[in-house]
Formats: sequence, C-alpha cells, structure tokens
Amino acid sequence: MTNFTLADIITLPFTRSIGNNAYWLRLLQVHRRLVIFAFSVIIPALIFIHGEAVGGSGIRTAAGKGNEEITQIPGVTIMKVPLKILIEGALCVGLSAALSMFKVFQLPQGGDISLTMLPLLIFALRRGGPAGMAAGFASGVLRLFLGGYIVHPVQALLDYPLGSALVGLAGFFPGSMYIGIIVGMVSCLFSYVLSGVIFFSSYAPEGTNVWLYAIIYNSTIIIPELAIDAILITLLLPRLNKTSDNR
Repeated sequence: MTNFTLADIITLPFTRSIGNNAYWLRLLQVHRRLVIFAFSVIIPALIFIHGEAVGGSGIRTAAGKGNEEITQIPGVTIMKVPLKILIEGALCVGLSAALSMFKVFQLPQGGDISLTMLPLLIFALRRGGPAGMAAGFASGVLRLFLGGYIVHPVQALLDYPLGSALVGLAGFFPGSMYIGIIVGMVSCLFSYVLSGVIFFSSYAPEGTNVWLYAIIYNSTIIIPELAIDAILITLLLPRLNKTSDNR
C-alpha cells in the first residue's frame, strides 16, 4: 500500500497534470475524500459548536405561529425548522456521503458493504419520517454529483435520491426502531431492484429470471448493511438521545 505525506496532500491541488501516473491518481482519490469530509462533516460540526457557544446571536430560534420553533436568520429568511435539526441533518447528509467512499468489505460477486445509510437511519429515527426522507434525498443527490454511476436519468434517480430518501421511512416508526430500520432498508432495496430489472437485466445469467437475479444481488448488499446498521444504531441511538435530552 502506498503511503502519502502531508506535503503530497497539500501540494496536489497545485499539480497541473497527473497524466496516467498511478501514484498521483490514487492520491487524487485520497485528497478528494479529505476535502469532501472536511466540507460536508467538519465544517457543519464547527458551525454547530459555534452556534451552541454563542447561542442567541445571529442565527437563533424563536416561537412561531402555534408555538412551533422556527429558525431566524437576520436579513435572509425564516424557516419553520429548528436550527439544531438543520445542522444535524446537514451533518448526517455529509457523513453519509463521506462514508459511501469507504468500504467495510468488498463482495466477491460485485458491490460493496458500506455504512452509507447509517447516519440517515439515525437522523430519521431521531427526527421523523419527513425530515429523514428529505435528508436521504439530499444525500443521494450529493453522492450522485460526487461520482455516481449513471446509465439513464431514471436509473440515477432510483439508485441515488429516491433510494436514499426511502431509507427515511424508518422515521415513521419512532416506537419500533427495528421495524423502522427494516422498512427503510427494504424500501431502499425495492428501489435498487427496480433499477436493476429495468436497466441492468443484461447482467443476469442466461435463463435466470431478472427479478430474482436483481433481488438476490441487491439483497446480498442490503441485508448485511441492515444487520450492521441495526447493531450500531442499538449502541449509538440511546446515547445520542440522552445527549440531546441533557442540552
């Protein structure tokens, strides 16, 4: 495995041409991941921490009609969404995009297991279905623009924005965490299967039912991710909820 120095990572943006040099091509991928992680995760986190520290100045929350909490941004707009939820959603969207670039393990038949859906599931279970689906849709769009695989606009919609948005259905089952996780991930699976049947049927072995092939292929990815996510959510969600309650 090639090791990269900090100097390599810093000077890469100033390199005019990398050609076909495998070292620099690999370094480009590392740099891209670091930049995405910084802008989509670290910066929103710092904004959130700063907002907690200065509380009340600049961006703030206030009571709206019906006593709902709204976020006020002086001179810009007023949104009927609490600031904490906006920032938490941005963090989850960014973290989902960042995690999509790191594989837990590679499957022998193709595809890979990742923790892409974990932040989206946690956000949906904490903030509800509508917020969860909105964050999922945003995450899918972000991942699509960061290098999604596209053969057709409808396929792109099914595999990215729609597939991720359906994960947010978990938020409609706040009292049944595991049911919510299963519903969200199975709904995502349905979107992937539909995409596979319509646009990737040529990959099915001759004589094999394309629906069966698409279900089996995508299930080998979704089911392990579901199991891993369920275990991690069981460990993380109570602690996150407790932390929120103490603020």
